[in-house]
Amino acid sequence: MTILDCETVKSTYRSIEDIMGISRSKLNELFNNIDLEKYYKENPNCYYDGEELLWNLVRKEHKQYYYFDGCY
Repeated sequence: MTILDCETVKSTYRSIEDIMGISRSKLNELFNNIDLEKYYKENPNCYYDGEELLWNLVRKEHKQYYYFDGCY
């Protein structure tokens, strides 16, 4: 069973690395390059909350299918 463990920052990064194969440094680079305020202004019909939007943008960047059974 694959779980996205968001209990701590460390477990979140570890889970994402296990699920997506993205290192913490690469993930931080992606986060630093995403301007959510600009994205929402340029996409006024986007109704995702920040967390869901970040997840979608990271998945889009890596263009792979990722699967996990649950999140906590």
